[in-house]
Amino acid sequence: MTGQSHPDPGLIAAHAERRLTGDEAARMDEHVAGCQHCYEVFSETVQLGLAEAEEAGVKPAGAPVAAPATFARRLGVKTAVPLAAAAVLLLAVGLWSQRARFYRAPAPLVAQLAEAMGDRRFVEPRLTGGFHHARLTVLRSGETPHGLDAESPAVLGAVARIRERAQGDTSPEALGALGVTYLVSGDTGAAVKALESASAQKPDDARLLSDLSAAYLVRAAQLDEPADIPKALESAERAIVLKDAPPEAWFNRALALEGLHLVDAARKAWGDYLQRDSSSGWADEARQHLEVLSKVHQSSAEDDKARVRAAIEGGQQAIDRLADESPSVLRDYFEDELLPAWADAYLVGRPEASLHREHARLVGEALLRSTSDAMPRDAARALAEPAATAVSRDPLRSQALGYQALRDAKHLYDFQAPSCSSFRAAVRDLEAGSSPYATWARLQIVGACLYPAEQQVALAELRRLETIAEPHGYAQLLGRVCWLQGLIHGDRGELTASLERYRSARASFHTSHDVESEAWIFGSLAENLHLLGESGGAWRDRQRGLALISDVRNPRRRQGVLGEAVFACLDERMPRSALHFGTALVEVALGWSRAAAVGEALVRRAAIQHMLGANGLAAADLRQTRLWIPRVPDTSWAERLQAEADAAEGQLLVGQQPEEAARLLGQSLAYFRASAPARLPALHLLLARAQVARGLDDAAESELLAGVDTLEHQRISLRDAALQASFFDQGFPLFDDMVRLQVVKRHDPERGLAFVERGHARQLVDSLLGTAVTPLEPEALRRDLPEGLALVYYVPLDDRVFAWALSREGSQFIECLLPAAELSRLVAAHQAAIERRASLDVVRRTASRLYDELVRPFIPFFASQRALVFIADGVLQSVAFAALWNRETGRYLVEDYLLGVAPSGTVFVRVSTGAGAPHDAAPRALVVGNPQFDRHLWADLSNLPGAEMEAAEIARLYARSELLTGSAATKTAFLDSVRRSQVVHYAGHAASSADAPSAARLLFAPDPRKGDSGALYLHELGRSGLPRTRVVVLAACRTAAGPVSRVEGALSLGRPFLAAGVPDVVASLWDIDDSVSRRFFVAFHRALLVEGDPLLALRKAQITLLRGDDVSLAHPASWAAFICMGGLDRHSFSKGDVS
Repeated sequence: MTGQSHPDPGLIAAHAERRLTGDEAARMDEHVAGCQHCYEVFSETVQLGLAEAEEAGVKPAGAPVAAPATFARRLGVKTAVPLAAAAVLLLAVGLWSQRARFYRAPAPLVAQLAEAMGDRRFVEPRLTGGFHHARLTVLRSGETPHGLDAESPAVLGAVARIRERAQGDTSPEALGALGVTYLVSGDTGAAVKALESASAQKPDDARLLSDLSAAYLVRAAQLDEPADIPKALESAERAIVLKDAPPEAWFNRALALEGLHLVDAARKAWGDYLQRDSSSGWADEARQHLEVLSKVHQSSAEDDKARVRAAIEGGQQAIDRLADESPSVLRDYFEDELLPAWADAYLVGRPEASLHREHARLVGEALLRSTSDAMPRDAARALAEPAATAVSRDPLRSQALGYQALRDAKHLYDFQAPSCSSFRAAVRDLEAGSSPYATWARLQIVGACLYPAEQQVALAELRRLETIAEPHGYAQLLGRVCWLQGLIHGDRGELTASLERYRSARASFHTSHDVESEAWIFGSLAENLHLLGESGGAWRDRQRGLALISDVRNPRRRQGVLGEAVFACLDERMPRSALHFGTALVEVALGWSRAAAVGEALVRRAAIQHMLGANGLAAADLRQTRLWIPRVPDTSWAERLQAEADAAEGQLLVGQQPEEAARLLGQSLAYFRASAPARLPALHLLLARAQVARGLDDAAESELLAGVDTLEHQRISLRDAALQASFFDQGFPLFDDMVRLQVVKRHDPERGLAFVERGHARQLVDSLLGTAVTPLEPEALRRDLPEGLALVYYVPLDDRVFAWALSREGSQFIECLLPAAELSRLVAAHQAAIERRASLDVVRRTASRLYDELVRPFIPFFASQRALVFIADGVLQSVAFAALWNRETGRYLVEDYLLGVAPSGTVFVRVSTGAGAPHDAAPRALVVGNPQFDRHLWADLSNLPGAEMEAAEIARLYARSELLTGSAATKTAFLDSVRRSQVVHYAGHAASSADAPSAARLLFAPDPRKGDSGALYLHELGRSGLPRTRVVVLAACRTAAGPVSRVEGALSLGRPFLAAGVPDVVASLWDIDDSVSRRFFVAFHRALLVEGDPLLALRKAQITLLRGDDVSLAHPASWAAFICMGGLDRHSFSKGDVS
């Protein structure tokens, strides 16, 4: 040791390169662990050669450290492990591999990590593996720290060993452990991905499900993704029913329920946990949660009235204070107590009428100040300054009669009793007395008497009320008007118009500080967004509503918020989560004691039980429903509830009693055809299934066709293209059932293929042709295909996979009896093997299984083909077909065929027309590299110097090119040039959202002069199109990946370019790095200049890397990520060579 007892720097360097051994290495390890100075020196030394250990690979103990190299990934979000931590990971692998000989029976890797973590805890959920209880570390910012920079060498060593194993092991166990290390390091996205992959391969592993639940909870908190909370609950619920379920799953279950604001269920869940663990530190924490939840309670109506009375007795200041604290409580008292009390006193001449009038004045003024709603103030003024009217000589008496009638009508309506005549009487008298509450009574008539039967008349009345509410500043009235307009538009399937009205309603409620109505409208917004397929946005609004539910005193509105959550969970296949909402819904309804509410809650719970396979419990709920229906006083509500019960029971009976199911579903269909067309596609589907069970195939086909026609009509009514795609997915089972009917019952796979094509890429086809059109039939497709090319369709169903190969010469159909769960496991295993750069043996083993299932049956048909274009559904859209391995020939699929991807056969044919159009011999290229994006907006993204060098090298290949880099690469410069360019290459950062496909964007340099942030939202491209562009290359991460639409395919960053008229888009399925990208795309553009077609150039570049001298580039992780979406230039294809 030298200096102040620090090791010589040369020894630190030797230790970094793992050249120290034995006791000397052990002493150095011990010193570095306890010396902050040497720890920092060591970290800085090693990070010169390695930025991310997990990406570069961890070398065996004793191997020299690689020469310093620069490495960066092109990411839409930050996923890099901090550099100093990555450096210490390299040390840790060597240290622990040297020390391993001193341990006879080492603990599992995650247990070693748990032991190393000791009393440090950075995530709230529990992880399996023996992690100690500790206080959750929270920074002053309110955030929990994450990252490995501050961790000890022991923690880094445990992390390094797990990641080293994962380099060559993509088993569920290894990926599960890897996911835990990502949670420890703060990379929640990678953690969820690893644990999802692990649980997909081993879905009955309770520990994996529990850790996945924890990962969802952490991501929900860190990234504001409330859609992850019900996923966490679903994973935890799946875990606790399995054998040997770990206590961690019960802990995470309770956290998830608490996060969903299901207070009663959360209390019970914490109690369930304490039954399994009553003495640990975790148990103490559970008790703390219970103590907090015990303080959450809802005030009773009598409590609220007492608060208002006390405030009125306290005078103006007390009233103003209550108006600021609880304006909804004060307003309800004003409308339901104060005005009727004045009316009662005035009509009998009691002197307290003057006192009530003065109180009304004080409350009205206070509400105007706190909520900006003028109606209570105007109503109070009308009591003091009545204006005589042509229809009433005594306006005060008219007002008093009107307020009494309004009170009685609201009471009748609350009990679902006929109330229309009472509301009309209230309107007559209140208008005669010039009270603004006449408009409120008119609104009640719309909801109680016109909706849902007379929707057109209702909309006309609502428009009239809107013209009154806006200029008078009646915010509450305006909000209710907008809400009812949205409700009617939604029932009519006009979902875009409905969404706009709901948002206007929310703005009014927010302005008037009506928390109760705001919670309620959040539920309506969430329902609308869910129907439009925007799941992430829906859960954000849903969570906002649930967070306010303790402030919702009206049971009708509580029921609405909870009922919508039930609907969403059921539709997103989270029945276990839905059951908790359904239980809460039933409890609210029973407490309310309203027959319609109880019946509706029971119907919804029956749907949950059916999805869980508990048909007996579902039938019991429906029997109870039918007992409540006769008690519903309003016949219109009773009819609707009857139709709901018929639909639910019909669904239960489809398999066992199809005749009765058909009768019930037919009744329900007849009702909803007139009142709620959006329900029709699902009912047609169920009725078709009943007819199949009865052996009536013709009737089943008619129902399926009716459902498809209705679905297509509703799709066209949506103005937003992205929402069209999302909405159409909701009814896609209609196409699945039709295809199954044609194949299995009719033995007509070609007609089945026609419906496969009809259900694919409808919005994209419409965009290309400028109007809504019917997709091409198989025979028409066949005529338009070039010789030597086959379209290959895959349609995975629950129990099998249907596949077609279609070429100019003919077609072939195969049926593979591969269950969906097994297919998902195979795809997950293959993805994990490639993306984690597993050994070639592992990659080829997983790839060969998929090859055997998907490709081998077609080999005789493919013998005469040179090119294959895949049109895959569901999970198969993420498969890298180029990397499928033929175990018999020892070759990848890309070595034998030219490979492409298309959203549908019709899209392929249409864009191939553009691909074959005459183009310049010397194409003009626009090349963008490393735009200098706004770091204030995108702080997590890194600079990409390799992308800039890549762009410069590519630009030099073209005789005519424009290079945009750094601050010059603005959105304006790109849009100005892109429409004049045949070849476009973008090498920079891209961002997309699985929950909001319309938010996909490329990042450019900002332009402060124009107030431009630099984000190019790709939906903007469709406004003018790109008619001259031949190919767009998106050299960023995951530009071919995205949320999977059964109809439109992957809603990726590349798709908007196809919609804008670009024939081909080259993009990536997973993350890419600068060094690979530069080698690959330079090879691609060289080939493009020679071959003339992107599909041919892509294959040539892939073969170049596969058969090159660099072994690392030969791994499929380096070249199989890139795909070409779109069409094919027939001329280039006819002269190209595939060998």
